This record gives sequence, C-alpha cells and structure tokens, in this order.
Amino acid sequence: MTINNPHYAENRTLLADVIPLKTPFTIQCEISQYCNLKCNYCIQSFVVKKEKVMMDFSVFQSLCQQIKEFGEPLKQFNFAGWGEPLINPRLPRMISLVKEMGIASNVAVVTNGLLLDMSWTESLVKSGLDHLRISLQGMTSKRYFDVAKKNMIFDYLVQKIKYFYEHKGQCQVSIKLADKELTPSEEMMFYNTFEHISDRSYIEYIQPIFTDKSTKVISKFGKVHPPVEICPQPFYMLAISATGNIIPCCSYYHPHNPVPAHNIKEDNLKQYWEGQSLYGLRKMLLKSRRKYQKLYPVCKMCGIPDVCILPEDDLSSKTIQIKRKLKVLQNEQSE
Repeated sequence: MTINNPHYAENRTLLADVIPLKTPFTIQCEISQYCNLKCNYCIQSFVVKKEKVMMDFSVFQSLCQQIKEFGEPLKQFNFAGWGEPLINPRLPRMISLVKEMGIASNVAVVTNGLLLDMSWTESLVKSGLDHLRISLQGMTSKRYFDVAKKNMIFDYLVQKIKYFYEHKGQCQVSIKLADKELTPSEEMMFYNTFEHISDRSYIEYIQPIFTDKSTKVISKFGKVHPPVEICPQPFYMLAISATGNIIPCCSYYHPHNPVPAHNIKEDNLKQYWEGQSLYGLRKMLLKSRRKYQKLYPVCKMCGIPDVCILPEDDLSSKTIQIKRKLKVLQNEQSE
C-alpha cells in the first residue's frame, strides 16, 4: 500500500550537526529547459527565455567526472530543474552513467509523466533508475487545461503510470499532486486512484514564490512557520543548469545565480564547493542578513527558503558553531 508522505520528509539528517560537508548531499541537474506544460503558478508560464537548450552529453560526462573527484557518492542525484527531463532523449544514457560510476546513492527523475510510454518505461527501468517522481497538475482533463494549458486525457496518463508501476523493477514511484484549487472530492479521488499503483502519493501545497505573498509564511508541506533567515540550500546542494552553469541552490530568479557565474566547462565543481565564492555566500546567510543586504540581490528577493524549509534544515540555533567550523575548514583549504 502506498505511503502518503514525501520521501524527503523521512529520516532526514540534522543539517546543523554535519556541515560543513566535504561532499554535497544533493545535485540537481537540469538536462532540459523545455517543458510540455505551462502551469499558471510556474516560472515556465511567465518568464520568457529567448533561447532554451538541452544539456549535451559531453557536458553531462564532465559533470559526472567532477562529482567523482569528491571521493564519496552523493546522497541524491536529481534530474530536475527548469524543464521536463523526458524531453531530452539522452536521459536513460545519463542515468546509466551515474549508476555505472557510482557517484550517487540514489538517482531520481522528476517528471510530469505525460511523455511516459512503453518505450520510456523500458528505457528508464533498464537504466537503473532508483526513483520516478511524478508531479500531477489535477485529477481531470479539464483541470490540466485550466492549470497547465494542456489538452490531454487524464485517464490515459493514469494508464501510463500504472504500466510503469507494473514494470518498475526496483524503482520507486512517487506521485505528487499540486493543491491548486483542489476540491475535497478530488483529494479523495487522488488517493483512491494511486493507492495501488505507486509507492508514495502525497499532496503538495503550492505557495507563491514568484508572485505576491500572503501574510502567513507557509511551506509547501502546509506548515506555518517563522520567516526563514538562513537559507540552508547552499550548505548541502548544488544545481547544474542545462548549459553547465553551477548554482548553489535551486534559484530560478534572474540573473539566475546568487554568486558570480561559474561553469563546469571551465571551472571545477569540487573547487567551487570549497572556494571563496560559496564561502562568502554562506557567511552572509549565517549572519541572518539575507533580506537586508545588497551583495546578493537574488537572495534578497527569493521566497524559496520559506516554501521549501524542513525543520531538520533549520540552522538558526547553531550559527556560531557553524561559522567556526566553516572558518577552520576554509583556512585548512587555503594552506
């Protein structure tokens, strides 16, 4: 029977006790900037990119080689980002490379699932994928059109997911539904529909990251909490764009990167993780000055920490200890 909560809310490490990390916990890799949906709450629906790209396999190979230099595997490698990963036909080959090189304990693909078919199912399972995470935008064809401007047959999507689940092998299947204007009957329909064709199914609470905010600070898990002063993401993750840009968080704001631009084609991922650029960003965050500084304008405007925070990632109670450990590590690396 399916579990009704997200995987990342279980058995989570207390971040304040383990940083600074020699290896990031997570890398999010954007292999496509194209998406086949235009969800009305998503950046894809209102930010126009003049040129969209898909990641070249050579860039991905370089990324994997640089991850190997950390000396220990990531906890999580996610194929996710600006666009839909299944639009990139190289995805199965990319998954296989990550698995063959042993650079991540778990490999996940975050997808809307619309492109799933028998061929994709066979390719993804054969590649060694550990986790398929499917995001739904509604429980009816009409809701998909209203939210995502997509003409589709919802029952057909359910059949695709069912087929994948029946042939998934060791791969885990999670189904997430956005709560955008969700009715109680649709919520019940969601759990009944996916109870026996997924390993996890849960509802995620859509919050206004890029639009006007409500007076309450509420996470996507539906929890009201104080405003997040210290964003935890630059302490445990990196994101890689389709062009190879290195980003210290999951920011999608223009100019897209809180720190000076680095790219894996010219720069080294491990050196970036240990370097002065990221050290400066972390120091600023630990001063709880994210909203009251000018050096990192992206951080000042960003609403993602308030939406994505989990209790285990709160760093506010141990800032002095973390600053001390960061300084010691930085001094060691500069010797």
